[in-house]
Amino acid sequence: MTVARNAAAVGQPENPTRDLDAARLAAWRAVRDAGDSVLERISGDLERSSGLPLDWYGVLLHLYRSDTGRLPRTNWSDSRG
Repeated sequence: MTVARNAAAVGQPENPTRDLDAARLAAWRAVRDAGDSVLERISGDLERSSGLPLDWYGVLLHLYRSDTGRLPRTNWSDSRG
């Protein structure tokens, strides 16, 4: 299913940004860029201090929260996202 068809299926406009004026669109882009910058900095700090990339913290958190302390191999890629 394409993004446009998926959006239409849940009642969202096909192109939600067309209703935003330039200032609001720029503000949303700035928020997104700021979030990306913060995530990159946290990721770099964690990797430098522990040697582990940020993705591995998500995997470790899933392992910690699991009842058995294990994840089936089929869940490994899902747990990183």
